[in-house]
Amino acid sequence: FFDKRICSKLDISNIPEYKKQRPFGSKIDDYMRRSTDRILTTHVGSLARPRNVLDMLFAKERREEYDTDLFESFVSDAVSDIVQHQVDVGIDIVCDGEQSKSSFLTYIAERLKGFSPNEKQGEDLWLESRETIAFPEFYDAHRKAREGLVAKPVKLVCTAPVTYDGHAVLQRDIANLKAAAEANGVEEAFMTAVSPSDVEGQQPNEFYDSDEAYLFAIAEAMHEEYQAIVDAGLILQIDDPRLLTYYISRPDLTVDDCRQWAE
Repeated sequence: FFDKRICSKLDISNIPEYKKQRPFGSKIDDYMRRSTDRILTTHVGSLARPRNVLDMLFAKERREEYDTDLFESFVSDAVSDIVQHQVDVGIDIVCDGEQSKSSFLTYIAERLKGFSPNEKQGEDLWLESRETIAFPEFYDAHRKAREGLVAKPVKLVCTAPVTYDGHAVLQRDIANLKAAAEANGVEEAFMTAVSPSDVEGQQPNEFYDSDEAYLFAIAEAMHEEYQAIVDAGLILQIDDPRLLTYYISRPDLTVDDCRQWAE
């Protein structure tokens, strides 16, 4: 979901001055790096987490007690290591590998207010989807293999105005990435963020009068995360996998139906 009414609110008017203050790429004339010598390399975003970080993330998901200070230390070290590894293998434009996030789709649960636990199910790519219908044996084995390893995500539903409350954890992620990038001489780095559409798809609406009102409320709240990433001197990558997964999760719809929804 990218609408000019939302995207136009992303303030990039300060880019000229902002480029002068960037910790990366002070010699670069343009906002994003360009190269006439070779193709610059990057990747999609998520990278493998180390075991100690996974254990902490699982504990958080299961709502078990865990050492928050130790978790912060583990994540900081993991970001440092993963950025160095990206540089070592020749990646030009690096990211934090989403080391602090247990899931790209569910990380936002600790950053947005207005949601309550509920038994209602949002879109599930693996429940009665085109994938599970086509390959039932594989997904049954996959489900059984994951049982006991990863806690089932808490189902949330929107029951109040959506607002952003993730400033502290977002600034932690930004600080970890910038520190690792500077330590490794990186000129440019990016940070991923989930799209409003994917938040809407995972958390059903019981508060707003229409789907559009709900979607734009999410977008207004997520704008704070998007703007903070840009203001920090990082490239903002807004991922919207729902443009594809909507078709997978809705076997009752045709391709034309899904195209109409996306438009």
